Amino acid sequence: MHGLPANFDGAFLLGRNLQLICFSANQIYLHFDNQIMITIEAAFSYERTGAETEASAIDLPVSESDLMHLLEHSVAKVSGGKDGTLTLVFDSGDVSAI
Repeated sequence: MHGLPANFDGAFLLGRNLQLICFSANQIYLHFDNQIMITIEAAFSYERTGAETEASAIDLPVSESDLMHLLEHSVAKVSGGKDGTLTLVFDSGDVSAI
């Protein structure tokens, strides 16, 4: 399993605009401006601001997704957990933990 290094600095993601989301059978690709791409190959979570449901683990392959709500939104906050989880908070308030 791939995780984040202990000294991970996600500053390069701040302000990056999510321009494209691609789905395949076992991967999701998040394409940001400045040619930055994140590949998701394991369970992740997504919490939409104002949604009536809480974030929950989403396994791959996905049969449906609300991730499209993140398109054209920028990363406002980024953090890396000790367990290797990358958490992105977007300017809309939506949160994804990868």
